[in-house]
Amino acid sequence: MPLTKEQLEEIRAKSFLNHVDKCWIKDNYNVSVRTADRIIKSLGLTHARERTINVLKDYLAGEKTSKLAQKYKMSAQNVRQHLRVRGIERGIMGNMYRANFNYFTDIDTEEKAYLLGFIYADCCLTKKGTLTITLARKDKDIIIKFKEAMEAEHPIREHTAKTRVGDFEVVSLDITSPLLSQDLMKFGVVPNKTHKIKFPENLDRMLYKAFIRGYIDGDGTFCLARNNQYAIDIEGTQDFLESIRKIIQVELAVPARAKLFAANPSNNIRRLQLRGKDQVMTVLKWLYEDSKIHSDRKYNKFLDICNRSKKNV
Repeated sequence: MPLTKEQLEEIRAKSFLNHVDKCWIKDNYNVSVRTADRIIKSLGLTHARERTINVLKDYLAGEKTSKLAQKYKMSAQNVRQHLRVRGIERGIMGNMYRANFNYFTDIDTEEKAYLLGFIYADCCLTKKGTLTITLARKDKDIIIKFKEAMEAEHPIREHTAKTRVGDFEVVSLDITSPLLSQDLMKFGVVPNKTHKIKFPENLDRMLYKAFIRGYIDGDGTFCLARNNQYAIDIEGTQDFLESIRKIIQVELAVPARAKLFAANPSNNIRRLQLRGKDQVMTVLKWLYEDSKIHSDRKYNKFLDICNRSKKNV
């Protein structure tokens, strides 16, 4: 009998760096080894013995090859071979800055959900497992929040970015870790994600607000224009924006019936536009009023809009 979608997702979640033990699948789902092989192939995963997977996990968590050899009763040369064939360079942990690379293993706090939302909007994950954050210097506070949350020793680089419309002063943070990359991919962050993002289905409903705030701080705008027009604009894929629209409707009883506009007719990126004082202020207060983490610049803008809206009553 074929496995259900939920069972296949359980197997995918069990994998580590796209490796899973076919014997584990056989024993836990009562299938043959041949069927387990087919399941692994259909999910785009690779078979590896449970012991091998544990070696990878422990090494990337900071264990030395000599200790791993003793722990798993194998030679140090064998340990290094397991690492090398999977593209993990010998000694990589000793050359890396330290950080809490397990920070995103579980998204169970407001801070983690906010930073995940910001990653969705304004960060890049490479195929080699590097998370890159590059922001205008005026938003340096967000990069500092990333460093502090992940207890990262990685340096913040300040440089000039040259673009077609001019030069900009920017700040960047690069964190490379297969563990970090693996965890982020489980929550929907993938390389070249711009046109692929969907709202993370495995995110707790209580953390929706923090996640959306992080996304808007990275790839959204809001304002009270001179013509007294209140506005929130959010860009993303149609699927992603429809999820945000539905959450706003359910959580706040706000219509959010504004149409999705094509930001660029040549791709699948759309813009969700919310207009009207009552609707916009309800959403902004929900997002920022009791927030413990946010962009300082966006939060101050929210306070300014609140003060100006009181004067317009």
